Amino acid sequence: MIATGENTWYSHYHKNTAVLKDGDLVQYDYAPDYKNYTSDVTRVFPANGKFTPWQREYYGIYLKVYQALMTSIKVHERPSDIIKAAVVKMDAAMAAYKFTDPKIKAAATAFVERYRNSRANSLGHNVGMEVHDVRNPTQTLEPGQILRLNPPCRFPSCTWESAWKICC
Repeated sequence: MIATGENTWYSHYHKNTAVLKDGDLVQYDYAPDYKNYTSDVTRVFPANGKFTPWQREYYGIYLKVYQALMTSIKVHERPSDIIKAAVVKMDAAMAAYKFTDPKIKAAATAFVERYRNSRANSLGHNVGMEVHDVRNPTQTLEPGQILRLNPPCRFPSCTWESAWKICC
């Protein structure tokens, strides 16, 4: 699935009717397979290869809080404990980040709060014979398990279309 323009923010946009424009962000959501195993990859990047200042700020803080999650993952740990450790790192990243747009700060704050208030024992979904393999064989992360981690950073109180039109 490929999305751009105001549709970039839809995780599973599938109509592909937007025209790609200079300055747009592009989202690819695809599921390459290898030897009967299917993965799940989503990437967002600027169509022209250069982030606008707003896009760079938005992507920059998202990357910092996402890295906080990724660097907290440990073998034999429960996902809920990993999330708790990640939130501590996310708080530090938020405190150190130089926000210029209050909408981006609000979106990043909401992102962190979703993790802080999470009661889930999951970091994402497993990847295996299906794109969204629902099998959860253990309560902890163990060697050989393959997960997809791609948490969305959304604007609170906005639809995707209004967020795009207001902020970009």
